[in-house]
Amino acid sequence: AKKDFYRCGGEVGLFLSVKRCVVILLHNGNGWFVSAPYLDPHGEVDQGLRRGKPQYLNRKRYAEIRKLWLQHTIPIYIARQIEANYDIGGWTTL
Repeated sequence: AKKDFYRCGGEVGLFLSVKRCVVILLHNGNGWFVSAPYLDPHGEVDQGLRRGKPQYLNRKRYAEIRKLWLQHTIPIYIARQIEANYDIGGWTTL
């Protein structure tokens, strides 16, 4: 599976963690979390689905994530986030 990942996607990955309601962006051993493109009826993110409310696709959030993928800017986004934020534990605690 790991060989297929590198052969098909290079060193970039984008994964949806449904239980945590986050998108995981990966590049070359680094990564970052972004909120999933789903919001509850009040327009709020339910991180970890703790409130148990139905989640609905937010097209604007989806378009932003899709743009990162299609424009091949995930590595740049991750690098900028890491530089701007020092988070002990961060995405590696997943």
